[in-house]
Amino acid sequence: ERIQTEEAMREREKRFRTLFEAAPVSILAAQDGKYVLANPASAYLLGYNSSQEIIGLDALSTIAPEHHEIILKRMTNISANQENDPIEIPILRPDGGLSWSLSTSVPIELQGKPTALIIGQDITQLKRTEGERERLLSAIEQVAEPIVITDVDGVIQFVNPVFEKVTGYSAEEAKGQNPRILKSGKQDSAFYQHLWQTITSGETWQGRFINRKKDGSLYSEDSTISLMV
Repeated sequence: ERIQTEEAMREREKRFRTLFEAAPVSILAAQDGKYVLANPASAYLLGYNSSQEIIGLDALSTIAPEHHEIILKRMTNISANQENDPIEIPILRPDGGLSWSLSTSVPIELQGKPTALIIGQDITQLKRTEGERERLLSAIEQVAEPIVITDVDGVIQFVNPVFEKVTGYSAEEAKGQNPRILKSGKQDSAFYQHLWQTITSGETWQGRFINRKKDGSLYSEDSTISLMV
């Protein structure tokens, strides 16, 4: 029975090791603030060549300083045998770069000591994309001409401050509406048919509109409309 129990334990350990090494997410274990276990995915996330380089590192040394207070609080929770909710954490890489991890940590016992098991998903590319989007929207908001962004069904998703000033519609009033709220009736159906044929074929439409403001007054504008991919 002892031999069978030992064999079963070895088999479970083998399966765990296989899953641990092959996991696509970062798996780390920390005791007393230092990493004691790391898988290959964690090495990639933290910017090291191998998981062995991570063992013994102070966990705070791999995290941006502005998050240290949060991490210390999460360490306290682990010591109190409490789980931590997922959090986005900026990772300081040894090459000076920055990675982002969506991490959660739970308390476990390893070799008889309280341990934080930290599971992290690499969201670096997502954060970069979000940053680029924010910079683009910031630039759009500074443009001196009205800008409207719709989805593929023509529902307004974004307008810049100049649009609000020119049309009289606030961003909140415009979002969820169709640009036809500006329709004045001065353009016939053939005009709009040509417009839609142009942009749905992937080309850029340029022309002049006579539109109607929220207060009912008319205004003309030279417009450029194109698809965003």
